[in-house]
Formats: sequence, C-alpha cells, structure tokens
Amino acid sequence: MNTNTRRNPLPLGMGSIKASDYIAEFIAKQGITHCFGITGAHIMHLIDSVARHPKLKFIATQHEQAAGFASDGYARISGKPGIAISTSGPGAVNLLSGACASYFDSVPAVYLTGQVATNWLKRDRNLRQMGFQETDVCNIFKPVTKFCFEIKESGYVQGYLDSAFSIATAWRPGPVLIDLPDDIQRADLYAGGISAALTHQNKTFLTNTAKNGIYDLIQQAQRPILIIGNGFHITHDEELVSRLIDLFQWPVLTTWGGKDLLVANNRHNFGVFGTCGSRYANKMLSEADLVLSLGARLDQNVISRNPKAFAPKAKIIIVDRDEAELSKFEHIGLQIEPVKMDLADFISDIREAGLKLQNIDSWLKQCDDWENDYSKKEMLLQKQNDALTSINPYNAIDLISILAGENDIIITDAGATLAWTFQNWRIKKGQRLFSAFNHSPMGYALSASIGASVAAPHRRVICITGDGSFQMNIQELATIKYFCPNLKVFVMDNQGYGIIRQTQDIWLEGRHIASGQADGLGRVSIARIVSGYNLPLLSYKKAYDPALMEKFMHMDGPGICVIKINPDAKIIPKMGTGGNLVNMWPES
Repeated sequence: MNTNTRRNPLPLGMGSIKASDYIAEFIAKQGITHCFGITGAHIMHLIDSVARHPKLKFIATQHEQAAGFASDGYARISGKPGIAISTSGPGAVNLLSGACASYFDSVPAVYLTGQVATNWLKRDRNLRQMGFQETDVCNIFKPVTKFCFEIKESGYVQGYLDSAFSIATAWRPGPVLIDLPDDIQRADLYAGGISAALTHQNKTFLTNTAKNGIYDLIQQAQRPILIIGNGFHITHDEELVSRLIDLFQWPVLTTWGGKDLLVANNRHNFGVFGTCGSRYANKMLSEADLVLSLGARLDQNVISRNPKAFAPKAKIIIVDRDEAELSKFEHIGLQIEPVKMDLADFISDIREAGLKLQNIDSWLKQCDDWENDYSKKEMLLQKQNDALTSINPYNAIDLISILAGENDIIITDAGATLAWTFQNWRIKKGQRLFSAFNHSPMGYALSASIGASVAAPHRRVICITGDGSFQMNIQELATIKYFCPNLKVFVMDNQGYGIIRQTQDIWLEGRHIASGQADGLGRVSIARIVSGYNLPLLSYKKAYDPALMEKFMHMDGPGICVIKINPDAKIIPKMGTGGNLVNMWPES
C-alpha cells in the first residue's frame, strides 16, 4: 500500500489535548458506540478516556480473544468498524484470532494495542525484549491485517488514526492495528500532526469487447444459476439482491455468507450448496450451462477439493473487485470468465444493457423437481439420527428457526453446529445469520453475540453453539450477564467434537482420539457453570417442550438453553471422500 505524508491538524480552536482523549473523541465521531477489551498497565490511559467519554461505552470482556470476536460481531451488525483494545504483549497477542476472523471475512475493525514506553522499545537492537511485556505486535499481525501502524512519536497520532479508519473501511474492508506506546497515550497533541495518506484501489470497468463476451454468455444460457454471497454484505449492497433476482428470474444458490440475503420462501431461492450443502443444489450445479457468481469467493468448502468437478458443464462467470481472488482459480485448475468490477457497477451495467434472456421455465421446473425429490430423501436420512435418549439436531434447529422472529440476529459457531444450522435454518424477513465463515474458530459465536447484542439492543440475538465451542470462551457468560439482556444462547451438547468424530469415522476407520469423553476430552457440568454465573438455564435431554422453549425465547434478560444431542448425530448430507459435490454421504 503506497503512503506519503500529509498534515492533519487538530480541530479548529483546539490548542492541545491528551492523546488518549483525542482517540476516544475520534472514535465517537465515527458513530461508534462501544469498544471491547481488557485493561492493563500499558493501555489504561486509553481505556480511561474511552470510559469517560459520554458517547462511548467500554465493554470489559474476560479474555482479549473474546474482545476481538465481539468487535467483529459489532461491526457486522452496526456497519461501523469494530474496536478492540488491549494492553501490550500477551494482551495484544490474544487478539490475533479475532483479527483473522475479520480479515478473512472482510470485516472492518481497528485494533488499539498498548505498548511499552518509547524509551523502553528495543527498536533495532539485537534483543528479544527490552521493556517488560514488550512484543513486536506489528510483525505478528501484519499477515492478517490491512495495515499496522507503530507510533513512536506523538505527532503521528492524529493522522495515523484517520488513516487507520479509512483503510479499515475502504475497498475490501478488514482490520487495521495501531500500536500505542504508553507515553504516547499520555502525550499532549497539538495542531499539525503528520500522517500517512494512503492511495486505495481504483474501480475497474470492462471494455466493450469484454462486456459483449459476458453478455453473450448470459443471453445464451438455457440452464443458468445465479450464486450470491457475503460480498453484498461487505459492500452494504443488500438491497441490490432483490433487483438482481427480478432482473434475471434465474434459480439462485447462496453461499453460507449469503444465506440471509434471501427469505426462505423466495420463489427463486434454492438454498445453499457445497460440501455440506443440499444434494439438489449440487445436482443443479452439475447440470447448469452457466454459473454467474456475485459476491462469493467460491472457496474450498463450496467448490470442493476437486475444482475441476465443479459445475463441469457450465461456463463460470465470477464478479469480484479483488484481482487476487479471481486469479487464484487458474492455480487450482478451474476455468472461469473473470470480471473485475464492483457488484453495484456490474449490476448497473447489466440493467442498462437490456439483455434478452432465454425462457428457462423448463429448467426451473427441473430444479423444483430435484428439490422436492432430494429434500424428501434427505429428511428421511436426517431423521435416522433420532434416539430415545437424546434429541435430533435437525429437529432442534427447526424448532429454534420456527420460534425466531423477523429481524432476529442469529450467530452460530464452528463444527457440526454450523452445518446443522445453515442446512436447516429458514430465513425470515430482516434476519441476519452469520459466523466467522473463513477462519471458523471455536468460541466465536458466544463472543460475537456480545458485540451484536450491544450494537442492536432492540433486536433479539440468538447464539447457537456446540458444547465444545461453548467452553472455548465460557468465561464470557460474565460479560453476557452484565451487558446482553437481549441474548439467548442455545448449546447443542453432543458430548464432544461431533464433526471431528465424523471425519475420524471417514478417514481413520472410526478411531476417535481427543474428540469425546471416552477418548481423552474432558467435560464439565454446563448446568453448574451457568449457575455459577447466575444465569437462567433451560435444559432438554430426551424431548423438548415447544411452549416452554417459546417462553424461554421471550423472557426478559439473557438465558442459556442446553439441548442434549445424540453423540452419534451426523452432518447429512456431507461430501464423501471422492471430492465430488454430486457424491454426497450417505448415499441416498
């Protein structure tokens, strides 16, 4: 990223101001209301300034990793950059997984990490460490941030802060880190600070020749499929989805990141595809003659480990603003027609072109037939998970989905719970459904729900997590108790790591190692833990009472509902060992 220097004076009439107070005021002026983090010796001045600011609230999490995830959840719901704050050394390093989640999913965030005073920085000395808890944070975070600023002079604070927020939100959003030595936070700032002015990517438009080639493919398609993904959320172009569907009238498949862009009963919505997608969606892809992908990276989880088998009969048009995302397909052997453009510009061009599309009534009917046929078979296979001593996960997700209301926010975790939720959830108007799709860390959902909860205090937030993921950040029940009255947490307790057991069954002939209590994974009493945090608990072991669960959903304050899942419950369907999306396990 190219930089040069420019002047960035303090506001008119302001003589001097403490640096930490300036940072807090700057954050508030961005429309941000909450910051997340943990205090410490090298960040206490900034946290004091944030906590004293009348328009900001500091949410003290119990672990810095949770602060990173909470800032990610806050950003996805508020549309503003998430703010995570930590002290130096171990505090800063604990934020790393949060930065990965935001970077890989293109979520804007600004991380503010404390550092030892400038006179204790090792600088270029051949030392491992000079100041106590000094750590080279910037070099650790550089691979998973858009930019890292290491401030060593107070004159750079104003401008670098301005640049950090610009970078975090511009082009393809992501996290930016500012490392703030303790004495810099305490310094007085004066007018005329120096900053880096950054140049961002320019928009790209197709030549007329390239346009005509793409338009010809679209107009000739007789078995087309439209794929939509999380990119519409990243660019805040959600309203374009309905216009796009009205324009094409094609069958639509979504990535998991795009699932909440369409209500479940939309005529053209045929659901999710990929390694844990539906059989009929994957069948549609195998027979399509054109795939037009918008706002979707098409990663390994949706195209499978065998890219050449993805949509084998189709021309594949992918629209993306990031050249690197388009060029990666050549490396993995998938032939595409790349279109390097912003979504809004591409859709605008298509509308203005007045394309004449083929009549695809027979194709839509065929897709309907596949959906009806495969859905019945999948339902029968999923019901085989029923047991007298536990609850079928698909039934549980169905009930939670039915009880959820319009505009609810649903956040789910990694593993089997993630797949069960995205396979069976039926989106209603205004709902958001997301996870940390590409980093997919265990423990994300509980912490991200904190950020979503304070970002939208008048909307209900539903966290769906597994018992394994729940323990990864279980300490955040204390944070939820104090700050999240609109949060309901569902723990799908399958007594270990269900998706790992299923994978061990496939690849290791059923040898389960460290994936359940019988093979070395310790367990605790969730009920006792929840009781220790003085939170209400609802627990189901053999059967559930829909009326009681509905009452739980509407009760005041946060609550935890534990659902005892059959430990042998599987993700159905799931791609088998062959790496072909048409060959799903189990065979139907």
